[in-house]
Amino acid sequence: MSLKRTLLAVAALALIVAGPALAQPVVNAGDTGLATTGGGTTTLDLAQYPIQQIFGAAVNGDPVVSLVGESLGAGSALAGIDTIVNLPSNIPIGSGGTGSGVLRLVALRLVSESPVSIGNGSYDLRLFISEFSGSVAPGTVTFTFANGDGGTFNSTFWVRPRLVFTNRSTSVSTVIDCGAVTCGTGKDIEIRAANVPFVITGGPGKFLPSSKQIKLLSAGLQVDGDGNGVAELTTRGSSNFFVGVAASTGFPLSGFNKYEFPVVTRPTSHYPTLPIPDAVAVVRPFPRTLASFP
Repeated sequence: MSLKRTLLAVAALALIVAGPALAQPVVNAGDTGLATTGGGTTTLDLAQYPIQQIFGAAVNGDPVVSLVGESLGAGSALAGIDTIVNLPSNIPIGSGGTGSGVLRLVALRLVSESPVSIGNGSYDLRLFISEFSGSVAPGTVTFTFANGDGGTFNSTFWVRPRLVFTNRSTSVSTVIDCGAVTCGTGKDIEIRAANVPFVITGGPGKFLPSSKQIKLLSAGLQVDGDGNGVAELTTRGSSNFFVGVAASTGFPLSGFNKYEFPVVTRPTSHYPTLPIPDAVAVVRPFPRTLASFP
């Protein structure tokens, strides 16, 4: 065999042995819908808000209010979803197994589990994002892959809240929008999450959201995330990443099929989860990272 043919044969054998290069994972742009648990796990401390200034009276009793998620829209498309976070761009994962990009909270609707007593009035409280959230700084997220199916992520983003108090006797609503009045220190709430498990679809484990009855957000849904009665958000459709599901055999770990997204603010807390029907849900908390009005 000539030297040229020998070299070609060696090169061909090397390609066969090496095989095609494995593609690096990508976390796709899109929306993730979440459902917020109540029962005292999700709270708002009204001592941080100008209640006396707006109502001319203080909150009677404990100012810490327990909240629970309320669907962002009527019909089945948004049923059970009260929080939407968005990845505006694809996030490619480098050879080191990490990748970073922008993460935003784009819609929120929570309601008090019990009436809030202020002065002589009894109110239902709903919490939204501010109508003036257009100038809120973008948040960041860093994904660290443990394997081709997922791993953990850390994130930081900011929330400018809007509180709507509806009088139970008169149905008249009073609004405290933190984009229009000073709440806390006057800055946006910083929310951090650390070491949150996640998985993606399209990995070698072939994770399927439908196997855990996880609800996907379709594109083109009109959403009112600030509670002013006008839809300001059009959904882009679901991303391929799913919060709180461990990237290990079984998807997720045996015995659990609903996980908390450990987002906490101190003294305000928020624990949204994947929107899985409560009939098959078991909540497993993860370690929490604290945040507050900076």
